[in-house]
Amino acid sequence: MLSATALASIRTSYLSGSRTSLKMAHRTFYARDAANLADIDLAEAMACFNLRGAGTTAATGWSGWTISGVNAMRTFPTFSTYFNRDENGLG
Repeated sequence: MLSATALASIRTSYLSGSRTSLKMAHRTFYARDAANLADIDLAEAMACFNLRGAGTTAATGWSGWTISGVNAMRTFPTFSTYFNRDENGLG
């Protein structure tokens, strides 16, 4: 009876540690994915600023962006066409 209790305690702590490790892996994956998406947007915005600095008109330099006051927004294409954001890790 004592050994069964000890084994149950060991299994419980092992499963708890495994679950915590899995949660951390998911959080790390999504945090890195979010950082990569933000980096892509910054690179595209900098390219638009560089086009404007080279003399391109605002309509041409910022084509594909929604401009509202001083804010510019852009939506990625549909995920099923260009991006796969699930746990398989494809980009």
